[in-house]
Amino acid sequence: DTIRNRLNTLSTVELDKRAGQKIICITISPSSIPVSFNGKYYLRSGSTVQELRGKELADFLLKKSGIPWDNCVEKYFTLKELDATTVDEFKRLAADRIPGIINETDSSMLLNKLNLAKDKQLKRAAVLLFSSDPQRYHSHAVVKIGKFLTDTDIQTTDIVKGNLFEQVENSLEILRTRYLQSHISFEGIHRRDILEYPYESLREAVINALIHRDYHGFSQIQIRVYTDRMIIMNE
Repeated sequence: DTIRNRLNTLSTVELDKRAGQKIICITISPSSIPVSFNGKYYLRSGSTVQELRGKELADFLLKKSGIPWDNCVEKYFTLKELDATTVDEFKRLAADRIPGIINETDSSMLLNKLNLAKDKQLKRAAVLLFSSDPQRYHSHAVVKIGKFLTDTDIQTTDIVKGNLFEQVENSLEILRTRYLQSHISFEGIHRRDILEYPYESLREAVINALIHRDYHGFSQIQIRVYTDRMIIMNE
């Protein structure tokens, strides 16, 4: 009873005799979920035992559950909050990889096919990708762009919101028009604006920062533009 009440797990307790001595044998089977002690969770750190709280506890439980953050259901998110323009643009972009998707008019069916729904509820990935206002649910899911003169001296900043598709395009546009320099050249009568960073590489870096960040954390994606370098950081 004490083991069950303290650890919330079952055990087998038997009395055994060995070499004329009475021995109490306690057998505890492996647990598929984390085990708490008096309702609290602890983790060994070096020579100390630390109680897990807040984000560390949430990260620990989510990791042990084996369910990625973006695969969890967003309880209150509904189909009415989808951005129709983004959904249509996605279908256009995905047409060569998913035949027939361009003709799919049922958003619920579309999200089911993309594994973005479970038991008629939408997942967090659906919020990040297609919501008209994903920051309503995850305020940290934004890109913060800054022009830095030094590591501490900031000249100007922009915060890019919206779903992931919008963040990619808007971040690139803001970088191109407000933060990065273009070198002008002419080929005959044609003017060429050459961005100081190759546009294709810049786009790839921004997409990677958005797709591969840990959205379970609460920091923002940061793009720090200096006179001689640019740093893109995510959690």
